[in-house]
Amino acid sequence: ALVAALAQPAQPRNPLYTGAFRGLLVGGGAVAEGPGLAFTLGARASSVLHLADVEARYQLSDVEAGTTHQGYVTAHLHPLFLFLLANNRLGWALGSLSLRLGGGPAYRAGEGTGLVWEWGGGFDVPLTAPDAGRSFWLGASVTRTSDLAYEVLDGEVATHLLLRLEYRLNDL
Repeated sequence: ALVAALAQPAQPRNPLYTGAFRGLLVGGGAVAEGPGLAFTLGARASSVLHLADVEARYQLSDVEAGTTHQGYVTAHLHPLFLFLLANNRLGWALGSLSLRLGGGPAYRAGEGTGLVWEWGGGFDVPLTAPDAGRSFWLGASVTRTSDLAYEVLDGEVATHLLLRLEYRLNDL
């Protein structure tokens, strides 16, 4: 029976998007308090239904106070993850709504290095069909950033408004 089971052809892949993916992202936007610009580049991975969604990224913020280089590891919490079960564009967009919390190292010329943390929210919408196995997504986020020990940002809180493009390979 075991040999017969192994001899059967592989089952076709389920085309339904489950929320599981790994991908690359690039984005840009504004720093509200700067005024200034921000650029971000990173990678992201999520499990089924976005139950575990983690992002690692580099962000460059150019504001009046100086250019800041930041590295983040951010967790995304998706309170509406069950909408992914609808398997349509509205369900994918609602399921992508997330609260974000993360942190990492930062460096600002003239200020030095230290640790920063961020909190905020965002969402992503598919530009191409995610149930095709790979897709492009457009995302928007609003995050607030502050340093942990007043080492880099001197206690200021920066608001980042970012648009990003992600390329995702679905089904981890």
